[in-house]
Amino acid sequence: PPAPAVTAIPPTCATPTGTITVTGPVSGTSYTVTGTNPVVAGMTYASGIFPNLAAGDYIVTSQIGSGCVSTPTATISLAGLVTKTWNAGWLPSGTPDINDHVVFDADYTISASLDACSCTVNSTADVTIASGKFLNIVHDLNVQGTLTFANGASLIQEDDDAVNTGVIKYNRTTSAIKNFDYVYWSSPVVGQTLGGFSLGSDRFYSRIGDDWDQRVGTDVMEAGYGYIARVPRDTSPQSVTFEGAPNNGDITVAVTSANDNLVGNPYPSAINADEFMTINS
Repeated sequence: PPAPAVTAIPPTCATPTGTITVTGPVSGTSYTVTGTNPVVAGMTYASGIFPNLAAGDYIVTSQIGSGCVSTPTATISLAGLVTKTWNAGWLPSGTPDINDHVVFDADYTISASLDACSCTVNSTADVTIASGKFLNIVHDLNVQGTLTFANGASLIQEDDDAVNTGVIKYNRTTSAIKNFDYVYWSSPVVGQTLGGFSLGSDRFYSRIGDDWDQRVGTDVMEAGYGYIARVPRDTSPQSVTFEGAPNNGDITVAVTSANDNLVGNPYPSAINADEFMTINS
């Protein structure tokens, strides 16, 4: 019999394994794949569909009812994800996309939003996300150097189970304020103290229940909870910097329907306020 006709879907960031599917001849009673992946080498499927293939090279044969085995296909290459490294240019060349791992090995300012499967900032790099732009990654963020988000910039992660290591700097600037106004904040990072981001503020409060609870500057801001901070004199607008590992994944805040609850966005990006209110109606 002639070699089977096949289609191939390579691994992606969202689906880290590939699939080979036999599209003809349909008369084959079984199909066998051999290749570089020892888990599936020599695996025979009657369906002709071979899922969960690691990146590598494969060939497929079919066997008809008489026992005759077909000519093997040409080599089917399932390419793995590429790691693109910035060091005075992208290597390999080309702007990364959502299926590339990204490594910053030198200073870089992201002036156009960037997608990546994962992101690493080496100790040699100082990376800045410009205002109004975002770094959108699917999986993990590893910061060994410096990663700064300008006012209005965002970090978006698609995987709720992604693990973040290292510290980001997340800058935010208020609109015009008057002396001793209170500004409402929620921390997008882990371990941020009240006095550490709002320098010069002398009074802090949180509210879960019927009363305002006065806090101190050394208190750590809990993810998803809202806080108010009194701003110092002659500060308009107020610029603050949150520093820590960015929050990610599902975050639950204990609130009660009988009381007022001051909650806040725990993520280093915007959320849809209308959807939030609808889901929590």
